[in-house]
Amino acid sequence: MRLTKLFPLLVFLCSCGVKADPEPLPSPQVEIKRLGSTVYVRSLEGEVVVKGFSKEGDLWFKEEEKAFCFGVVRLNGKGKKFCVPEALKEKPLLRTEEYPDKVKVTPKGFRSFVLYKIKEGKPDLLSAQKLDGPFVIDRDYMTQCYGVAGVEKDRESELSVFCVKAKPHPPVADVERLDWRAVGNKLYIFWSYRKDPLFSHFVVYKNGKLLGSTTSYMWEDELPSQRVTYTVKAVSVYGVESEGASVTYSP
Repeated sequence: MRLTKLFPLLVFLCSCGVKADPEPLPSPQVEIKRLGSTVYVRSLEGEVVVKGFSKEGDLWFKEEEKAFCFGVVRLNGKGKKFCVPEALKEKPLLRTEEYPDKVKVTPKGFRSFVLYKIKEGKPDLLSAQKLDGPFVIDRDYMTQCYGVAGVEKDRESELSVFCVKAKPHPPVADVERLDWRAVGNKLYIFWSYRKDPLFSHFVVYKNGKLLGSTTSYMWEDELPSQRVTYTVKAVSVYGVESEGASVTYSP
């Protein structure tokens, strides 16, 4: 067969959908952190499965104090072996100095440290801040706990945890001109209020018992058959109630 006749046949075969198998995706790219006895693994590219680990959100984790190795497989891709050293035995010593608006913390025992916020009893890895020595945390209106890990080469120690107590909440504007009006078998409690950026909602009490909450300036109740006292309080965004205002209804 002449070459000129063979060439069209090759073109025909290539156009029939005959394709080579796709190459597998590259090896997994992951970030590994040993924090005390816990090892965390996060994928930097694509989905992975970390053998022998549990998963929460996009984070894989495992409790193990000893040095160990584990496999990571990229979905539709290759696998790779990783190893981590044993957990550090020591953790930082912390000296705290309390001030009205801040707390100064001096960590000791390591050359460098990492500070984490504690959320729901666990370190928030995304909040990590590297430190070389003493640091200051300003007080907020909510109590916040933190953990400090000591750093040695490529591993971090167990956390030394401390909490910064909340500073006093600023007062929220109080309820004004509280009054009532009876209409049929209903009693309407109404009031006025000047705008306050800290305001969240109102709470209504009847003889000291909580009836409910509202963001309107009125509350509807069944017409009482006996003498009752209503108290309305403003609640701040921090959950602190104002002193409140009271009004008494007598049949």
